[in-house]
Amino acid sequence: MRDSYPGAKLTIIMVISLLLIFCFINPTFGLDSTDKYISFLKEVLSDSFVTMNMMVDKNTGLPYDIVSSKNLNVVDNKTSPTEIGHWMVSIIIARDIGLISKYKAQSEMIKLLDTLERMPKCKGFLFQWYDAKTGENTCDFIPSIDNLNFDASVIVAMSAFRKSNPLIYKRLDKLLKQKDYKFFCKNNTKQLCWINHGYYKDKNIFSAYDYGHFFTEIGLCLIPIVNQQVPEKVLTSTQVPIKKSEMLAGFYTGVSWDGSLFNALYPYMFMGWQILPEPIKVNLRKHIMFHVNYAERKKIDFWGWSPAWGSRGDEYVAWGVPDLADWGGGYAVEREIINKGYSCKFPEVSPYSAFLVAGVLTAEEKYFKLALDNLIAIKKSGFGYGEYGFYDSLDLQNRKGGKFKVSLDEGMNIIGAYNALQHLQQKEGIEGYFWDYFDEKGFELSKKIFKKISNDKFLNLCSKNKQIIHEFNPNKMVSLDTHSVSKGGWGAGLASCVSKDTFLEKEGIMAWDLKYNIMRDFGGGYIKLYNLQPLNKYNYLVLKVKSANNDNTEGFKVELKEPGVVFPPVLKYYIKDISADKWKKYVIPLESTVSNQKENVVPEELTIVFDSTITGVRKGNIYISDICFYKK
Repeated sequence: MRDSYPGAKLTIIMVISLLLIFCFINPTFGLDSTDKYISFLKEVLSDSFVTMNMMVDKNTGLPYDIVSSKNLNVVDNKTSPTEIGHWMVSIIIARDIGLISKYKAQSEMIKLLDTLERMPKCKGFLFQWYDAKTGENTCDFIPSIDNLNFDASVIVAMSAFRKSNPLIYKRLDKLLKQKDYKFFCKNNTKQLCWINHGYYKDKNIFSAYDYGHFFTEIGLCLIPIVNQQVPEKVLTSTQVPIKKSEMLAGFYTGVSWDGSLFNALYPYMFMGWQILPEPIKVNLRKHIMFHVNYAERKKIDFWGWSPAWGSRGDEYVAWGVPDLADWGGGYAVEREIINKGYSCKFPEVSPYSAFLVAGVLTAEEKYFKLALDNLIAIKKSGFGYGEYGFYDSLDLQNRKGGKFKVSLDEGMNIIGAYNALQHLQQKEGIEGYFWDYFDEKGFELSKKIFKKISNDKFLNLCSKNKQIIHEFNPNKMVSLDTHSVSKGGWGAGLASCVSKDTFLEKEGIMAWDLKYNIMRDFGGGYIKLYNLQPLNKYNYLVLKVKSANNDNTEGFKVELKEPGVVFPPVLKYYIKDISADKWKKYVIPLESTVSNQKENVVPEELTIVFDSTITGVRKGNIYISDICFYKK
C-alpha cells in the first residue's frame, strides 16, 4: 500500500515546501486585512525602535537630530525638545509592546531625566538646540512650540509611570511645573492673545511673530490653558485661512501655511481623534483627501507630504500640497522643486506623513486603512524601506530614499504606528495616557474649546460653495470677505499685525480692518487673495488709511504679487501724506500702474511694506480699512 503511489509523497512535500517558502517571503500571506496590518505595524515598530535606540547617545540618553540612513553614523549631534520628547514616548511604547522590559524602560527614563534636570534652561523652558553628547545648549532661542511638544510627551510619560514608578512621575511633574506659558503671551488684547514664536535670551527680545494659525502644533496649547496659565483665546482667536480648490470640485477648505499633513494633524497624535467635533474632522479628512488626490493627478505611486530632509541631503524641506498651502511661509511641493533646483519632477514623499494619518484616525475611518496600504506599498517598493526602517523622504522619480534619518520624524513613525496598532485592536493609543493626566473638568474644558473653534471657524465649511467675491451695486465695489483673504507677517505664517478678524460694515461694503504697530511689525504684512479675476477686469484698488493721533509715520508701500513670484511685484504704489486720526481714501489706478504684460495676472497677495524711504519715524499705529477692487 505504501508503494502504490510512489510520487504522491514527494509531490505533497514539494507543495508544502513551496508554501512555506512563500509564507517566509510574504509573512502576511493568508492573513485577513486586520491581521495583515497588525503584522506590518509590529514589524515597523520593532525596526524603528531599534533604529531610534541606536540614534541615542548612550551617556546622556539624548537622541541625535540627524544620522546617515546608510549606517546610522551621526551627521548632526544636536537635539531639540521635540526630539527628546519623541524618544521619551518611544521608550514607553517599547515597554508596552514588549520590545524592552519594564526595568529597561525605567533605567532609560532615569538616564534621560538625569540629563534633562541639569540641562540649561530659561524660566524652566528648554532652548531650541542642545548638544546631544553633553546636554549643553548650542543656541539662545527659547521656542514656545517645541516646549509644548515636549510637554505633551512629558504628560504621556507621567501617566505611563504614575503607578509603576512614582519617583519618575514626580521628577517629570517638576519639569512641567517649572514653566509658565504666560511668558509667551506678549500681545494680549481684547480680541487676540497669540503665543509668541519664542524668546532670544542673548538679545532679551521676543520673536516678531506669533502663532496665529490654527493648523500648526499650537493645538497643544490646551496644556497651559487647562493648567490656567494662558487664556482660551490663545486657541480660539487663531485663524483658519480658507481656500477654494479647483482640484476637487471647488471645495472650500481651511488650510495650513505649508499644505503639509504635519501641520494639520500633529497635535492630535497626542490628543486623539475623538476630542474633535465633526466639522473639524470633515476639514481634516479633506486635507488627507487632497494629498491622496494630488498623487493620483500627478500619477505618483505614493502620497503624504510634510517637512523632511530632501533626498539630496542638504536641507530640511517644507514639502506640502499647493491646494492646501496658505503660502504664509515655507514652500509647497511644486514651488520647492523649481526654486531649489531639484532634479526630480515629483515632490518627495515623507512616510511619517502617512503614519500621522494612521496614528490620528480611528480604525473605522476610510483613510486609516488607505494610509496603511500606502505605507505597505512604500515598504514593498524596494527603495522606501531599508535596513533601518523607512527612509525620511523618497525621491519617486529616481526611486531612491533620502540620505539621512531624523529622530524627529522617526519618533512620529513610532508613535503613529503604535496608535494605529492600538486602534486596530480597539484600544487607546497614547491619547489614553495624554487624557489620563487631566481630570474630567480639564477634558470637558478641552472639548468646549474645540467646540467653539469648530462653530466659529469650521461649521460653514460643511456646506458647499459660498460666494467669495461680492459685487455691491450701484458702485460696483468688489470687496474681500473672510473667505477670500488670509493675513500675516513676514515669512512665518501669521504675524501679530492683525487687530481684528471680523467684518466691519462701512458705507455699504464689507471690508477688513487692519492695525499695524510700526515698531513691532517693522517689515509690514500681507493679505492673501483668493479667486479674484485678472487685473484687467478692475479699474481701481481702493483702501482707506489713517494713523493714530500724534503718530509720525508718513507712509508705506502697497504691492500686488502674482502666484509664485516674490519679486518684482505686479503693482507698486506709495501711500503718502497719511492723516492723523482721520480716514483718507486712496484710489490706486490699476490701468496706469500695472504693465500690459501683467494685466492678465490674477493677484495672489497684497503686501503692505514699511519702506524706510517713505515711512519716516517708525512709531505708532497705522489703520487700513475698506480694501476693495473697483470692477469695470
